[in-house]
Amino acid sequence: MAIAKTRIHMICGICGNNEMLHYKIEPLGRCDNDGKEHPAVIISCDNCSSITSLDEVIPEEGRE
Repeated sequence: MAIAKTRIHMICGICGNNEMLHYKIEPLGRCDNDGKEHPAVIISCDNCSSITSLDEVIPEEGRE
């Protein structure tokens, strides 16, 4: 089903910018408490230089 408008909206939690967000996928980017590494989606704001892993704000499916 095609959607006319995107139904997700993201803003930077530090500065509120919504036009300067970028992401990259780090294949071995995060460590759990057990020390095992797993892939991570890293979101960065070019306006305030904040960096957040997507799993900090949205639970990863299968890793809850």
